Amino acid sequence: MERTLPTLDIEGTAFVIDVAWQELRERDDPANTISFLEMKDHGTHYILRYDPDVRNLPEVFGKDIIEVSIPQMVTLDPEGMSLAHGLSLSQLKGKTDFDIIVDQDLVQQRRNGQLPVIEIAGHPFYVDVRIGLLRPKDDFSTMGISFDAIDHCLKVDERMYEINYNPASKEFVYVDYRNITSMPEGVIIVEFPHESILDPIAYARKYGFDEREMLRAHPPQEDMKARTVPWKETPIEEILAENIKREQPNSLIIQIGDEQFLLDRKTVVLQPLIRKDGAIDLNAFDTDMDGWEYMGFYDTSKRAVVHPNESNSGSPHLHMLIIPVDLIHNPYRAEHSKGYGPRLIPMNRPRPEKKEKQQVKIKKSKGKRI
Repeated sequence: MERTLPTLDIEGTAFVIDVAWQELRERDDPANTISFLEMKDHGTHYILRYDPDVRNLPEVFGKDIIEVSIPQMVTLDPEGMSLAHGLSLSQLKGKTDFDIIVDQDLVQQRRNGQLPVIEIAGHPFYVDVRIGLLRPKDDFSTMGISFDAIDHCLKVDERMYEINYNPASKEFVYVDYRNITSMPEGVIIVEFPHESILDPIAYARKYGFDEREMLRAHPPQEDMKARTVPWKETPIEEILAENIKREQPNSLIIQIGDEQFLLDRKTVVLQPLIRKDGAIDLNAFDTDMDGWEYMGFYDTSKRAVVHPNESNSGSPHLHMLIIPVDLIHNPYRAEHSKGYGPRLIPMNRPRPEKKEKQQVKIKKSKGKRI
């Protein structure tokens, strides 16, 4: 059974206390929320600058703005804090929200000079905010990744960097996306948090922010790992296709399933734009009796040409791939014929369920025939 969250009255408006999200949510207007992080934490309580007209923080300076004292979340909803942080009610006694939310052991380690570590593509990096670097551990052949060099890679709304990274050199790599016509060699995309999140203590010291507020907003974390972003999540296919069409006006890029391929008209081979494997050699395909279409079998899960056999004969991913011959050999037709392209026809369509016939009972009339 879902727990009923407690409420708090602020100037006649009821707010639901959601400690899991660290926010107050207006009961009658759930879209109206106030984050505890937007309040001033005084240790024993919070101070909220509140505008009764908008029932939230003030949008502009006005006469009706008031300061409201808000109890700590552990006071407002101890059960919720216990559930959110895996502590018993007895363990919460005498602690402030800061004590509970911020790992005090990690804070002490950092104050003792231990640098945070983040793993990037399998290699640990020291987060050294003081000198503005992510330094690879036990590798002095490179300085690592400079925060200044990747400043333009910051996704501001998410406070996350998304960078081109070379695992071999352990460095950020500049890629000229305006002009590339093939996948960058030895480069992957990685994503990791802003340095204020990676090391809130050093960031506060370096830029003059309140350390407690920075820790409260970004509690230190253990076992930090950068995420390797699959190329399919990026617009690289569209970028390559646009650049190729600009540089090679007679080139042909066609879509098969969820992937784009570049045609080499001399070899009649289709090469995926964003991977080296998976080339489709149309010379190995059959053609129909009239020679109008190339015909072969394609597995949409493997994204590869296959030969039907016992192991894949019943697979829902097995398709007949049909490509018009004119599309390959007639550039004008390929360029000007909309909707004229490859087709994937499922070889194992699910059969519709048979509906039971309903028996209709006909009532016999007791009346006389006319």
